[in-house]
Amino acid sequence: GSDNSCDGSNFTNSLSAFLIGAEEYSYYGCSHHEAWYIEPDWIIDHPEYHKPLGKPMGKAVLKDNIYTRSFATGTKVSYNTQTNVGTIQWSDGDVSVGIEGSAI
Repeated sequence: GSDNSCDGSNFTNSLSAFLIGAEEYSYYGCSHHEAWYIEPDWIIDHPEYHKPLGKPMGKAVLKDNIYTRSFATGTKVSYNTQTNVGTIQWSDGDVSVGIEGSAI
């Protein structure tokens, strides 16, 4: 459909949800297509893929419908389970915020 989770704020919601639960050997990528297959321009190389995270400082914590998790570089991730909105406060000072109503 037209609601591609790899574009803009939908991407932030999707990446935030992934980072909340990611474990060692977990990998993330977004494709322009519903199926994962290789063709020209099949995956978007988001700048976020190149930001350092470091190891998680622990498992995600759930409080008041919001998961939070911190990483060794100082990056902090949150995901609101009621609004399905994710936020990433990157260690370099950038902040990525998803939009409510976006599919993940």
